[in-house]
Amino acid sequence: MKTFLTRLAFCFIFSGWAVQSPATVAVTLSPPAISNSYPGTVTLQVTGLTNGEKVVVQKFMDANGNGILDAGDTLCQQGNLTDGHAHTFLDGATTVTNLNVPGDMDAVAGQITAALNISQSGFEQTISGKYIYVVTSPLGNFPPLTNTFTVTNFPYGQTLTGSVIANGTNVPGAAVLLFQPVGNNLNPKGGAVVDASGNYQISAPPGNYVLVPFKSNFVANAGMAQVTLTSGVNLSSNLFLISADRTISGRFLDASNSTVGLPGVLVPVQSQNGLLTVAFTDTNGSFNAGVTSDSWKIEISDQSVASHDYLRPQNKVQVDATAGSLSGVTIALPKATAIFYGKVQDGSNQPVAGISLGSFDQGNFEQSATSAADGTYFAGAYGDGNTPWQIQTSQDGNPANYIFSSPSFDYTQNGGTNLSPGQALHVNFIALVATNQITGYVQDHNNNPIANVQVVASATINGANFQTQVDTDGSGNYSLNVANGMWTVSVTCQGGDDSLNNILGFGNYQCPGGQGVTISNNNGRANFTVQPCNGIQVQTPTNLPTGQVGLYYSTQLSADSCSGNVNWSLNSGSLPPGLNLYSGGALNGTPTANGTFNFNVSASDGINATNHTFSLTINQAASPPSLGQATKSGSQFQFFVTGSTGLNYTIQASTNLASSNWSSILITNPTVNTFQFSDPNATNPSRYYRILIGP
Repeated sequence: MKTFLTRLAFCFIFSGWAVQSPATVAVTLSPPAISNSYPGTVTLQVTGLTNGEKVVVQKFMDANGNGILDAGDTLCQQGNLTDGHAHTFLDGATTVTNLNVPGDMDAVAGQITAALNISQSGFEQTISGKYIYVVTSPLGNFPPLTNTFTVTNFPYGQTLTGSVIANGTNVPGAAVLLFQPVGNNLNPKGGAVVDASGNYQISAPPGNYVLVPFKSNFVANAGMAQVTLTSGVNLSSNLFLISADRTISGRFLDASNSTVGLPGVLVPVQSQNGLLTVAFTDTNGSFNAGVTSDSWKIEISDQSVASHDYLRPQNKVQVDATAGSLSGVTIALPKATAIFYGKVQDGSNQPVAGISLGSFDQGNFEQSATSAADGTYFAGAYGDGNTPWQIQTSQDGNPANYIFSSPSFDYTQNGGTNLSPGQALHVNFIALVATNQITGYVQDHNNNPIANVQVVASATINGANFQTQVDTDGSGNYSLNVANGMWTVSVTCQGGDDSLNNILGFGNYQCPGGQGVTISNNNGRANFTVQPCNGIQVQTPTNLPTGQVGLYYSTQLSADSCSGNVNWSLNSGSLPPGLNLYSGGALNGTPTANGTFNFNVSASDGINATNHTFSLTINQAASPPSLGQATKSGSQFQFFVTGSTGLNYTIQASTNLASSNWSSILITNPTVNTFQFSDPNATNPSRYYRILIGP
């Protein structure tokens, strides 16, 4: 499960090369000021360029608000824009433009028009304060051009105020970030830049919040300032920073080209004891984070990386700074070579904005996305044709009164779907209002609660797959918001910090089975008791279903294991000729000989193993069915059918022996070898019949 740090991103960098520009270059920003609740885009337009020219765009946080780029102003975005170039992929013959990555969206030669989606770039891009955009030529074709930009705080009816203090002194130039607790994580909601006196003011809706100050070469305690903001009330809370006494430094770079660094990327660093600090990569992708003596986890901003068209690692780099400063930490990121795209809509096909989504493979890389005002989203992936990827709505930060559909390939394929280089895959999501709840508890065999374990509910509603999840509280209780449908509720056993493997230890328990709960304008309940490990329990009966020579046979061997997937193998005895036993427990093939076959198999999960003997009877091939001479009784034709019991037969009729249009008039599974059939629809004096085995 992601922490709030994976969603931080103060800035991104555009960089590149240019050719000589003979005209006068001009830059405009429209609008030049927005509210932190503004859902649209800001248009950055550069005119007077030559065809194909590239420019550098930088965004700085104007710490003192004087509208002039000073040495103390923080770089908070940078990257390149190229005339006539946008980031595109192909969905078949359809060109899809990834709007998460700024590009030229017009067709005018010598002019760049880029849509900067401030809210899509990360919540920190909506921190209220003053900013300065600087556009330059990498080859010095024109002098640097600056534009001021302002983010204002929406005037809610209640505010949070106070000072940011370090060593007894107010700290100007810091930022204050506002979070709401969600389960075990913090959901970012906004923030503000402190003024020249080190004071801050943030307006926000009523709710429970955590305030965290940030400034280079300082660390903050994320759990210190927890407040409850009620309607119409102004609260005052001072925030405190701790001076750093050592550093962690390193570099983020392109996985395919180590000479290319990732510039302007926010690097959040979190300690084992709950301290937080941030750093930014420079133009070479290098970072230098001020820390204290502790073990630290290095992360990287999702949105900032996505704006560069890169993927971020799912696993965080862990370092130990208790002995002093650390250097040379290198983290390589791959480019996104494919994308998922689509819309998030409600049950009436209306767009749903602000929904967090994420693409990910099995344990390596991921990318976050947020649905825009029209419901659209874009999420990068690594398309090589061999790596399964999934796209899902996020577990954290989305409205609790919604449940969201999931793509069918996440259920039917191993780990997701494979994407080709340059491919765009269209996946829409449905958001349904969840008006009911499934509640319950998770406990061990001694009735002790199991806290912070994930409980998942899934259902298929109107042909779409839905899934919702939540972690149990300190008492082992949970509550899931659901809509009407037939739900399967289960406890997460493998993967993530909130799995039973992480909480109880791999191989120490039996993973409890899922429970069915039907919701029809009512609430439901599902309780789980986790039993200790008792090795492997074979669930398949000793006497397997019978088969028949010449007919395809298939059955699945099943066993419960405390340690994961079970591998099956033949120990002794003989399988019926024509059948194969596969490691996953599938026993199938077309039998070629009859008889009763006894064989012993081994079931192993890597820790425990057990042997089990099965018996399988293969019957002789059935004799071909035959039809007796038809007789007429009144208006009906009658005849006897001779075949075998236990087989399905289909009797068909036609009025023309040469016709290909035979109609089925009876499908039966007789209990005797010979039975009589009467055709009640035989009105034509010429009537032909045939009998088939099946379906």
